[in-house]
Amino acid sequence: MRKTKIICTIGPASESREVVGKMIDAGMNVARFNFSHSTYEEQKARMDIVKAVAEEKGKSVGLLLDTKGPEVRVGIFEGGRMEIEEGELFAFTKEADSSAPCEKKINISYPRLIDEWRKTGREVKERFEKDTPHIILADDGNMEFSVMEIGEEYILCRAERAGALSNRKSLNFPDYHVEMMYLSLKDEEDIKFGLSQGIQYVAASFVRCAEDVKDIRKFITRLGYSGIEIIAKIENQDGVDNLDEIIDVSDGIMVARGDMGVEIPYVKLPATQKTIIRRCAEKGKIVITATQMLESMITHARPTRAEISDVANAVYDNTTCVMLSGESAAGMYPVESVMALSGICREAEKNHHLKDKSEYKERDTKYPYMSVICHAVQSIVPEINARAIIAVSQGGSTIRELSRFRPEIPIVAIVTSEAVYKSLSAYYGVVPLMGERRDRPRDIIKQAREKAIDAGLVKKGDTVIVLFDNDIESRNGTNTMSIEVI
Repeated sequence: MRKTKIICTIGPASESREVVGKMIDAGMNVARFNFSHSTYEEQKARMDIVKAVAEEKGKSVGLLLDTKGPEVRVGIFEGGRMEIEEGELFAFTKEADSSAPCEKKINISYPRLIDEWRKTGREVKERFEKDTPHIILADDGNMEFSVMEIGEEYILCRAERAGALSNRKSLNFPDYHVEMMYLSLKDEEDIKFGLSQGIQYVAASFVRCAEDVKDIRKFITRLGYSGIEIIAKIENQDGVDNLDEIIDVSDGIMVARGDMGVEIPYVKLPATQKTIIRRCAEKGKIVITATQMLESMITHARPTRAEISDVANAVYDNTTCVMLSGESAAGMYPVESVMALSGICREAEKNHHLKDKSEYKERDTKYPYMSVICHAVQSIVPEINARAIIAVSQGGSTIRELSRFRPEIPIVAIVTSEAVYKSLSAYYGVVPLMGERRDRPRDIIKQAREKAIDAGLVKKGDTVIVLFDNDIESRNGTNTMSIEVI
């Protein structure tokens, strides 16, 4: 059984019932919906299809809403794109009809940036004259512009790396801190819509500090929702600098390598990725490795050797999830991409001797004894040759704590809440199964065994470890461990 979870972005290439069904069969655990693109009508239709097909197949598939975040994007070109040549003048403007002193220009999504930058207009000009200009990067760093002048309505640049700039491409400012309110009205409306559709996860883009995550959590709480997990996307230097405080207030972290590789020196990306994964593992938090995992499969039926190694190394480092973006959203081979990703993860998981064996030092502070029980389970597994850990849980805390220890056998999660059932879909090694409430310990154990057998996860004669709360009314979490022979 593959334990590393797979997140797939749903888009034009994967929005049909047929393709979604094949992706679930191939191993999709969580469906991602990128709210930087598409209308609510389009996203709702996609969410409805994922929910319906997952229910038909009896699979737990979580829904993840990815926010636009405080980013700056270009507007819409006539014809969808504009060719820009090296050395050519180009302007980013407040309005499409701005009087910028050049022929080629495009408006930006955050026009206040121009007003803020104008305050340092003299410095901008001096830097350009000294050949140390501010840099604006576009299209994931593929295009580069040096800032020459800041006018009342424009940022005048010279193209240093040319190419075709297309609609709504994001802009990066690697040596300039853009002051923007974190939670925009658009993000609030998007999150509100997503919650109404039953999402389990919010991926918060461009998180800079703990307060950004707290702002989203407060907003979700004000709307009356609970149990929604917030995944902070680390994709700029501020996020890297404030990593530990962000991890502490988040439910998980996404190593968003696209913008991160532009915002920080790309040579630092591998070490940064490893650091983030290790810190999340130590703190027992989800960590998602994302962006260009199998980028070549947008147009090719097989991944490159470098991509295969990239995915495997993320697994060896103990990533919880790996994610597909353009490969599944707009590529030619969405199903094949999931199959390839699943196969690479399975093979990497077999090589236990190559996996990071770092100690998981920090333990659950709310129920410290639960951490002790879960640590004990991990120690007992090889001694009794257990084939599965079956955990009966109301809120999922025990399952999440077990997952952090990365056991080499399946964690079978028996839950009675559909929300918890879906929210466990992103946790390493967890197989969520819907059960019914049982009050007596022997009935709890009996149901746990039956559910695991019916799911094909264990068979007669197997030894399993069953975890549950023998006082169902206590609500204090798991307090009992039982070793059973099926």
